[in-house]
Amino acid sequence: QTLSEGAMYSEEKHSGLENMNHIGIPINDICDGCDTSDERTKKFVSFLTETTRNPSTMYLVTDAQKPDGNIVACSLAWCDRCGYNGAEIVNRSCRFLQGPATDAKRIKTIVKSIQHKETIHTVLMNYKRTHEPFKNDFVMFPLLGSDGEVMFYASIHEPSADTISAVNNICRIQIHR
Repeated sequence: QTLSEGAMYSEEKHSGLENMNHIGIPINDICDGCDTSDERTKKFVSFLTETTRNPSTMYLVTDAQKPDGNIVACSLAWCDRCGYNGAEIVNRSCRFLQGPATDAKRIKTIVKSIQHKETIHTVLMNYKRTHEPFKNDFVMFPLLGSDGEVMFYASIHEPSADTISAVNNICRIQIHR
């Protein structure tokens, strides 16, 4: 069951996840709901499945079917980066990471890329649980459902040159740094 169908995060339900680096809906469940007949989505699903196996990978997956794009999955590495535990992150909008130095123009650019179903690479000033600012460098890409609509957005944080190259080989990245 995907979050779009009403599932909620719970420690009990997701205690036996596919790896120890993951909180929320299992990546395989997220990917199973995507349209792999769409070649780009198929490549993104494969990339996401492989990338998230690395315990140092920082990632988030948000539910594009919800108005606020709530987080449905994240890595423990991402939790460590922000200082939050999984229960404090999952089912929330990414807006809770914003603060006084978060660039409103950059947020509008991200919203525009979401509206156009684009892949984006950007850097955004976010805030840790301690209110300490940090530069959030990430690449974000859509995962389509069978109806052609975006079901989820996945983001890889502090992406390596290899990650950027792999994503750029799947589709052209809109770079806003």
